[in-house]
Amino acid sequence: MRYAAWLALILLCASCQNSAPVLPQEPALPAPSAAPVDSSAARGLEATRRALAALEASAFEQAETQARQACSWLAGKPDQWQALLALGDALFLQDRVEQALEAYTGALAEEPPRQPSLRFHGAWIIVAMIHVQLSYGIMDQWGEPDAANFQLHSDQAIEVARRGIAQLESLLPSTDDALRSGFEAACKELRQVELQCLLDLPERSDEAEIALKAAIDRQPEQRELHVQLGTLLERRADLQGARRAYQAALLVDPEAVELHRLLGTLAYREASELQQELLVCEEAEQRVALEEQLAPLFRTAQEHLEVVCAQQPDAFTLTALSGIASQLGDPEAYARYQHALRALEGAR
Repeated sequence: MRYAAWLALILLCASCQNSAPVLPQEPALPAPSAAPVDSSAARGLEATRRALAALEASAFEQAETQARQACSWLAGKPDQWQALLALGDALFLQDRVEQALEAYTGALAEEPPRQPSLRFHGAWIIVAMIHVQLSYGIMDQWGEPDAANFQLHSDQAIEVARRGIAQLESLLPSTDDALRSGFEAACKELRQVELQCLLDLPERSDEAEIALKAAIDRQPEQRELHVQLGTLLERRADLQGARRAYQAALLVDPEAVELHRLLGTLAYREASELQQELLVCEEAEQRVALEEQLAPLFRTAQEHLEVVCAQQPDAFTLTALSGIASQLGDPEAYARYQHALRALEGAR
């Protein structure tokens, strides 16, 4: 596998836990004509070719030298982006990440090639992922990412991802089949980068919700997207919205025990919060209305948590079920859950 495809694949894997598309290889650089009009451009392309060969041979310092020469010869010319990308690769593979980022960013700032190129347009993924990597580059005294640095590079990763998506999507209608699948894969990876960064920034949760809903519209069969939306909404105390999201996930995967756990725990939380409202509610009609909602919530929690206990019993769930049975006035169920809890604790 060519080093460039390898580098892109490694970075793609970092942004997608399950799988990463294999990007098609770019054709080799065109050979210089017998009588080049611009000798410096020909030298620059030849130096770029030598840099690529050095990278494939893992001679990264030599590749850097050749790429820097190429950048000098190609300065201000249409093919400078190729030299800058080669320089970025050489620096990245020497763990000089911030310098690599500068080279990659410089390449993307150049005029895009007239012929769509996965090598050029796919570099948006690399730049976005480097910002993600750098967001964890400074740690505080507790071993957590420095907040200011994390925010800075996460924001930049989002911006880069959005710019890359916009550029790639503008090219899709006129792109031939050979490149379209690669461009679509790159868009997918950039959306994942954008979404994950938004989810990691609480102050941008509104944007994260919009991005999640758009992702669900594109891929309604992806259970994890519904779960992420439910988790986000639950964190923002939109419990009804969270319930709808988890239920949508359950429709996709009815056998998923973890989804029953999420729905049961959520219903139990809703019932507990309703009980707190009842403690301070003094209006009789409002109390009646709240009490009417309470039992159905406890029964919903019981229904889902029993599915969990049937397959993956644990002390927390059995304790919750005992409390639910007590609230519902069901001594037989309470005794059954307590017996199961004692048996579970005795088995440890």
